[in-house]
Amino acid sequence: MFGGLRSSPWRFGGGQTQLEILLISLNNAMGTAYTTDQTSVVYLRNLAMAKVIRQMLSSNQRLANQGDPNKLSTLLSRWEKIMALPINPDLSDTERRLRVSKLIARFGAVETYQYVTDTLTRELGPVFVSLEFIDVSLALIGVPDGSYPYGSVFPGNPWFSTVDHILIRLQKPAGYNEAQFYEAAGKVGLILDPILPVWNTFDWYRAPEPGPPIDMSPEGPTAAGFYLDQEHNLDNNILDV
Repeated sequence: MFGGLRSSPWRFGGGQTQLEILLISLNNAMGTAYTTDQTSVVYLRNLAMAKVIRQMLSSNQRLANQGDPNKLSTLLSRWEKIMALPINPDLSDTERRLRVSKLIARFGAVETYQYVTDTLTRELGPVFVSLEFIDVSLALIGVPDGSYPYGSVFPGNPWFSTVDHILIRLQKPAGYNEAQFYEAAGKVGLILDPILPVWNTFDWYRAPEPGPPIDMSPEGPTAAGFYLDQEHNLDNNILDV
């Protein structure tokens, strides 16, 4: 219904289409024997060849797009699996591509304190409070035997240290319900996993409720502790360093 050079879906805009350019090129290559009669065998053969060439070029472009997170289509679900992104049926393809793009953009980033803090602030907004660390004086350090000037011997677990453990303190802002808070908290792993070194571990937590934090430790979590039998005791609170 759109004609040989205007197949559906219709694309609007100035200039010649790729199909027209290919057809003109093939027609010009025929020399003086070529006829402009659109019902001739020569014209129809060239039109068919032009469509095949256009489809090949389009297939190459679609393949190239699979390497661009902003243009993913066929391999979008595969990239989500590679990135360990949770399936969310409510997201549009554009939103799914954006998730993948954000993670790829973090590869190779220098994981400085400021970079990690800025990233969490940007992605979590008012839910993020601070990035906290465990001082060496309070950290658990496992060593193989007592010959080391530091650490303790833990049978079956000779090498570990909580010095590299990062604490991400969160809060439930005014106006947020629990579902909104947990939705934001669930992003922490997706944000930090691509940018932190493999030896880093991390947890998010929030201050005990109700009332002020119990343990205001200057060398560890600023809101450790919990109030007995209160909601979120084990799920959200840090009982100790």
